[in-house]
Amino acid sequence: MTLAHPSLQQMRGELRVGEDFLAKYNRPGPRYTSYPTAPVWNDAFGPADLERVHEEAERARTPVSLYMHIPFCESLCLFCACNVVIQKNKSVAPPYLEVLKQEMKRISRSISKKRPVAQFHWGGGTPTYLTPEQIEDLFEFTKEHFHFDTDSEIGIEVDPRASLTNSRVTSSLPRANLASIASTSI
Repeated sequence: MTLAHPSLQQMRGELRVGEDFLAKYNRPGPRYTSYPTAPVWNDAFGPADLERVHEEAERARTPVSLYMHIPFCESLCLFCACNVVIQKNKSVAPPYLEVLKQEMKRISRSISKKRPVAQFHWGGGTPTYLTPEQIEDLFEFTKEHFHFDTDSEIGIEVDPRASLTNSRVTSSLPRANLASIASTSI
C-alpha cells in the first residue's frame, strides 16, 4: 500500500484473502497456548523429574521463560478452550495471587539470578481481569524473584471487551512489549 492514508475500500482490496489461501490453512492445528502440547503431558513426569530439569537448566545457564496463568474472566469467549474460572466477583483474585506468589518464591529458589528472563507471558483467562494495582504488584514481586533484562520479552493476553476501553487497566500495560488480543468479530 503506497498511500499515506488509504481509504477503507483501498485497504479491503489490499487485505483480500483468496479461496486457495483459505483452503490451504483452514485445518486444525496444535493449540498455541499449550507447550508442550497436551498429548506430551502424562503422570509419569513427577516432582523429582521437575527438580532434575531445573537442575539441568541451571547447570546449562539457559535463559528463563515464565508463564503466569491468571485463570479468571468475567464472561466466557465463544472460542475459548482455556482453563478459566468465570467470575464477576473480583474477590476471588487476592487469595489466588497469594498462592501464585508462594509458588513463584518456591520456583525462584532453584533459578539463579544470573539466568535472565528471556520471555515472560501473562495468560489466562485474562490477566486484565486484575486491577492495575494487582498487575503492578504481581509484576514487581516477579522482578524481585527473577532477573529481567531490558530486552526481556513481556507479553500479556488482553480481553478487549473488558479491558481496552478501561483506561485504568490499559494504564498498567506499558511494561508489556507484546499484547495478544482475541476477538470473535471485528
